Amino acid sequence: MLSKSYWGKTIAGVALALVLLSGCGEKDIAEIDWEREMRNFIDNDIDGQELFARDIYPDSSASFKLDESDDDYFYVIDNVTRTYGFNIDRNIDTILGFNDIIDAVVTIDDKYTGKVYRISGADTTQAYLLENRLQRYCYFLKLYGNGYQYHGWRFWGYSGLNYSIDGYFKGSEGDSIPATPYNIVQKPDAKLGSYFILKHDIARLGLGENLTFSSRFRERLFAEDAEEKMQAYNNLTPNGQRFEVSWQIPTASSRYYHLIVVDSDTASYNFRTRPLGGGAVESTMVKIGDYVIPYALDI
Repeated sequence: MLSKSYWGKTIAGVALALVLLSGCGEKDIAEIDWEREMRNFIDNDIDGQELFARDIYPDSSASFKLDESDDDYFYVIDNVTRTYGFNIDRNIDTILGFNDIIDAVVTIDDKYTGKVYRISGADTTQAYLLENRLQRYCYFLKLYGNGYQYHGWRFWGYSGLNYSIDGYFKGSEGDSIPATPYNIVQKPDAKLGSYFILKHDIARLGLGENLTFSSRFRERLFAEDAEEKMQAYNNLTPNGQRFEVSWQIPTASSRYYHLIVVDSDTASYNFRTRPLGGGAVESTMVKIGDYVIPYALDI
């Protein structure tokens, strides 16, 4: 347990540093260091690696429904490029019960490129090129001085972008997880406009539980099965006025955090075409609406 004197000295040190650094019109050395350390957490800390993993789409062995036809589809991801955006609010304030601190939001922007293949009977053909932009946000609090790990910044909240306003998950042990969590904090910055699940509110599930996703809409999920392999799940089974799909989450794992990807509805796709000559065209499916829901395993 940290003593009150320790907390007082730490917060005072942060406040003093802010005073000394105030008035700079451009990024100063401290802010550049802070950005580097926040990125270090996302890229190299085990929690950051699990929550912001790049490899979150299933391979070609997991097919799914994409339209009203009888055809199946699958993605092949060829490349992922990642960029970061930093928004550090240097106004000292009381935040989530901590006095005289500052906070920050890091935007993690992953661009996936690849192909969408169609399985029609015995034939498998390329249907589209694929461009998919997936955004996630990492929320930090500055709880310690610069001499501590990550220069005192601590991961405190997670956002997988646009959460469903309708869907929810039901665990076999009685857990109910709304796709938009109950316990959320919204950053007041209108430019961000995203909800953050506080880290201690991330749902914790038992090994091998059966998880059911229920929604008024037909949606597509990518999630790990009992053997930790990413699979595709379509909630096509009617249950009254809702659609449901169930699967078993990992029965064993060395990882604490796991991710569920909700694939954006077909209505939110854009298609870009390019003539190839001879009347042929090349079509690219452009997606921006996928979102990610994390959960933790009781390991």
